[in-house]
Amino acid sequence: MEIAVCILTLNEENNISSCIKACKEEGFEEIHVIDSGSTDKTLELATKLGAQTYTFIQENKYSAALQRNWTIENIVTKANWLLFIDADEEPISGFKEELLKCLHSNIDADVIMIPLLYNLHGKKIKSMGYPNWHDRVVKKNVRFSAAVGEYVNSKNRKKCKGAVLDHYFNSNGMKRFVEKQARYADFIGEVTAKFLDGEQSEYFEKVGAMGKTKRIVAKLGLLRPFLRFIYLYVFRGGILEGRAGFIVACYMSIFEFLSAVATIEYERKKNNLKL
Repeated sequence: MEIAVCILTLNEENNISSCIKACKEEGFEEIHVIDSGSTDKTLELATKLGAQTYTFIQENKYSAALQRNWTIENIVTKANWLLFIDADEEPISGFKEELLKCLHSNIDADVIMIPLLYNLHGKKIKSMGYPNWHDRVVKKNVRFSAAVGEYVNSKNRKKCKGAVLDHYFNSNGMKRFVEKQARYADFIGEVTAKFLDGEQSEYFEKVGAMGKTKRIVAKLGLLRPFLRFIYLYVFRGGILEGRAGFIVACYMSIFEFLSAVATIEYERKKNNLKL
């Protein structure tokens, strides 16, 4: 059973080499890098390591779902399954073996969900949710929905607990992390404002508990950052993860604050009020 690895990138010269090498160590031979317009050495490093490289620059706000769908439709591969990995992620030892077991036993599934294990400053951060399931292994006939928090809108899915990705979510440092979260917050603020006005959005239509939770949280306004911190640091056990657990809880509460403020700003813009 053939699996093609697909890595979406934008200025990931600090991560791309270790990501590709980790994939190769797991036995993945076919690796594609789909770039969004890097100005650093991302594509040069990827090419040196034997990856097939592509460039697709979106005209409007970046959508991870659109980037993945473009990948599905345009890469040259005979593989019947695609594994999506971010450049700041690496498969753990035994990843491919576990994934192949799962695929052989669930060949009729459209999407295989795999867990991410967050890492910060050398510490495993399970308070972020573990296993933290993501739609990352898909057949070539499926498509992703939602610009942020992308997912496959299919009930024909299975989980593969043994195929874990280490996610180094702050690998490019605090400044880059905050800039990235601010972009996400701007998007979520806009769709949340529209959702509260009664408009539908793929972001809030995800089936199951996750979609329901998003719809509830959207209505909490400026309570969101405080509740997110308490949830991660106290109820999810971040307090037991030392300094790294505290930083993660702070990071995610800041993200919730930015999202809540972005919602307020979009509502004021809609009503022609000054920010």
